[in-house]
Amino acid sequence: MSVIAGGYENSTFCLHASIGGGICNVALGDNTRIGGGKENLISNSKCSFIGGGNVNIITSSLGDTRHCLATIAGGDKNIIDTSLGCNTIGGGQNNQISGSNIGNSTIAGGASNRICGAVDYASFIGGGASNKILSNGCFSTIAGGTNNQICDNHSVIAGGNQNTIHSAAQYSSIIGGNSNTTYGRYSTVGGGSDNSIASTGANYAHIGGGYNNFNYAAAASIVGGDQNVVSSGANHSFIGGGCTNGVSSQYSTILGGQGNNITCNSSNNKFSAILNGRNNTIANHSCSFIIGSNITSTADCTTFMNNACVIGDVTANDFITTSDRNLKSNIQEIGNGLDVIKQFTAYEYEKAGKQDAGFIAQEVAEAIPYAVSTNSNGYLTMKDRPVLAHMHKAIIELEKRIKSIEDKLT
Repeated sequence: MSVIAGGYENSTFCLHASIGGGICNVALGDNTRIGGGKENLISNSKCSFIGGGNVNIITSSLGDTRHCLATIAGGDKNIIDTSLGCNTIGGGQNNQISGSNIGNSTIAGGASNRICGAVDYASFIGGGASNKILSNGCFSTIAGGTNNQICDNHSVIAGGNQNTIHSAAQYSSIIGGNSNTTYGRYSTVGGGSDNSIASTGANYAHIGGGYNNFNYAAAASIVGGDQNVVSSGANHSFIGGGCTNGVSSQYSTILGGQGNNITCNSSNNKFSAILNGRNNTIANHSCSFIIGSNITSTADCTTFMNNACVIGDVTANDFITTSDRNLKSNIQEIGNGLDVIKQFTAYEYEKAGKQDAGFIAQEVAEAIPYAVSTNSNGYLTMKDRPVLAHMHKAIIELEKRIKSIEDKLT
């Protein structure tokens, strides 16, 4: 027996259907309920419910007898049109769950949101506007935002605008931001704008945020910054931030800076890093490291830097410095070595709790000014090479004096 409790021009022709009130509501499914509202319709569906609102529709255009237990709580012009059951629209406007084999899916509210496609089981849209979960988006969620889209299963977009998880990017997440995309499985974009995990092979990849960053490699990460790129094949690599940095070598790292690049020509070139700076390049070398700016690597297993200030001891097998004539200009022979080095004294002293020997920078500065400079803490520092060069000149001068004396004695 069907029941119409009140309202105007409501109608039902099925077993155990009921309409509580409202205007022009129609219940055409067994055990269906329409609470009220205007021009709401249930057809080809069993045990379904419309609470109220305006022109909401629950139906199965394919006439599938499995369609049941659908709910539209209220709102305006919301539609559930599927083959399977247990779908829900909480409210809002122009929201739609439609397609074959869509079940146990929910749109909580918002406007013009869609769960649609061939297979979308247990999907959820919390709200926002014009968000879509398309074919094969089973167990996927869009919490809110606008114009976001999921095209594969077990994926999440928390919010933002025009973010997309593409087909084949299962188990992926975009937390927010604008116009971010991912094609890689198990991948994550935290936020920012126009960032992309841009390859179906970039599985387990990550972009934290920033602008216009591209990650093409598996298990690689870009934390943020602007226009940074991890190229295809540079798996397990990392860019911390900065601008226009690029990595195409495996297991390599650029912490930040601008215009830094780690490149490779074989799978053996990897495990390198650039610590910030600008315009540095590690080209086809392994296990190399750069600290500074405008540096290009020349060897494997080597650290390159502009300058270094070491607080403590340095131990090495050898110290090698560049001394090519082509790197020098205004070359002049030292005029007087002995008279210069006689202007300062060699001392024994304690420094940092250790016994040591050497010179006093203030004394050396009076004799060889360019050998001494002041560091950021206000202390004087000294280069040993100018002192060594003057000592070499002094030895030659002494050798000439000894030779002159020997000649006179003979």
